[in-house]
Amino acid sequence: MQEAVRRINWPMKHNPNFVDLSGLEIKEIPEELLELADTLKYLRLGCTNVTNISPLANLTNLENLDLWRTGVSDVSPLAHLKNLRVLYLHYTNVSDISSLKDLKNIELLYLPNTGVSDISPLAELTKLQVLDLENTNVSDISSLANLTKLQALSLLKTRVSDLSPLANLTKLGWLDLCLSPRVKSLENIQTLEKLRENGCEIYGAEEITR
Repeated sequence: MQEAVRRINWPMKHNPNFVDLSGLEIKEIPEELLELADTLKYLRLGCTNVTNISPLANLTNLENLDLWRTGVSDVSPLAHLKNLRVLYLHYTNVSDISSLKDLKNIELLYLPNTGVSDISPLAELTKLQVLDLENTNVSDISSLANLTKLQALSLLKTRVSDLSPLANLTKLGWLDLCLSPRVKSLENIQTLEKLRENGCEIYGAEEITR
């Protein structure tokens, strides 16, 4: 914990926008971090033993948050972080992302290797540009149909079989379908053809289109 406090004290004097606590053997978020509530925009907590992120609810100016490889399962405190643009949750115990539904400024969201299956809370996050769902239990992506700013999407190792919700995502430039169901339907073929016409680079679609 002493090292964590040291890493917090340094930004207080030099760069109050950024704190990196990643890789430290801490189980709780240091209270000292809240002293930066008015200025902190970037916080890294990846590869720590933190499970309770309730104190983060007070860091309302956060724009970039890394919780990669933590013990976090409850992300409801993040519902208050309306300025959040980038969120890393890969390799966490998160399964319920309903509390993210009002984070309208989210642009990059990483959920690989989590227990997430329902992504309907993302339906109105219209600023979303990058979404990583690798190795999740997601099967229904209909909620992505209106996310027209989406540029990159990973469905690697998911259960998604119907790709038609992606048909009108004209800015989608990168799509990974590797190790996901290969459903050779007319709708899927037409969707992939349309995406390719718009310049999308698609991986893992060979068995669908040939």
